[in-house]
Amino acid sequence: MNYDHILAFHGTSIEKHEYLRFDSRPKDETVIARIQECCAALARRAELTRRGWAEDSLKLDMMITADGTCYSSETMTELYAGIEALDTANAFSIEADTEGREGCFLIMSIEDKDGGVHDEVSLPAAETLQQLAEKMRDTENFEYTHISFYPDSGSFSVAKIVDGEYVDFSKAASADILKDCGNDWWSYELFLGVSYQDGLHAETDAKLKDAVRRHLPEDEVVYIQNRWAEAEEEGESYTSLLNGSQWNGDLNGLEAFLCEVNAIVAQDPGAEFEVESDSILTDRERLGWARIAVENNEAHVIGVHL
Repeated sequence: MNYDHILAFHGTSIEKHEYLRFDSRPKDETVIARIQECCAALARRAELTRRGWAEDSLKLDMMITADGTCYSSETMTELYAGIEALDTANAFSIEADTEGREGCFLIMSIEDKDGGVHDEVSLPAAETLQQLAEKMRDTENFEYTHISFYPDSGSFSVAKIVDGEYVDFSKAASADILKDCGNDWWSYELFLGVSYQDGLHAETDAKLKDAVRRHLPEDEVVYIQNRWAEAEEEGESYTSLLNGSQWNGDLNGLEAFLCEVNAIVAQDPGAEFEVESDSILTDRERLGWARIAVENNEAHVIGVHL
């Protein structure tokens, strides 16, 4: 296969981990070609990046397993061989980590009839694996999972499809995630605070802020102290515990922090937790999803491996 005609690619900035698996060959034979186009577009962009030619760079770590034989992106020759191996594969899986831009359009080098060459914008670009999975879920049996982070907006997208159905993993989330959570969890921003029924409770406020100082990284404490100053100036009856805060590493460290603030809030009948529903954490290495949940005025980490 030769993809030298693809020169550049423009789209949305994204960091994505995705996994696609077919335990048997797709019913529609055209699906294989479409999957190959998805993988080839990523491979070509990664190749251009490695050569230093790409206008919009892409970091790619891909593993294709076709009928038990593995092909990695360690070398582009091996990766292209894996894409070709899908031609005859009965069962296969594709796992990919990408960091770069996704969607929109390709700039391609087109040869004229007279032998000349011109650049041409192609709309739309090849489908992404995610788009293809969403389109074929009603007709094919497969498993697809993705965890995506969009740096431009700070938002996450997480989804799993199994045999045509979206999995509601939020219902499966539980504290059991803490038993074997690993150390690769990350959040872009978490929000959690405590409000008071009848004005700021100074003693509870002081205890909670002390817990924040001891558990959060120093750079995050600096940001939240600015929020505390604003709240004091505005006379708010609210204590910020996490305010757009990032958390990296083990979920059990976050849970230990929550257990301490739970004990403080339990001693104050007029104090109540407030949490934003999109305060989530992800583990792209092991495909995990977690969030801070508040129930019966206690905050805890719950999650699930996808």
